[in-house]
Amino acid sequence: MTVAFLMLILAMGLGSSVMLGGFIWILSRLRRLELAGPGRDDPHHLLERMDALRDEVAALQDEQTRLIERVDFTERLLEPGSPTDPEAP
Repeated sequence: MTVAFLMLILAMGLGSSVMLGGFIWILSRLRRLELAGPGRDDPHHLLERMDALRDEVAALQDEQTRLIERVDFTERLLEPGSPTDPEAP
């Protein structure tokens, strides 16, 4: 085999791998675009998502408030000398 022939095989191999890499990159970009779906950047869709997130935050804040009230109530019950303390005089 001559050096020119080996260089030709090397060039074909590199060219093939570059083409394959480009093809895979294009397919991955197309897949990402398909996963994004139509209208993902639509302002109406974004407003709906923001409203849903606001509702979720409000629900979490309500739950947090109820849990804080329960902890406060439990701490008062467990204080020494409280009316429900079994060892209180």
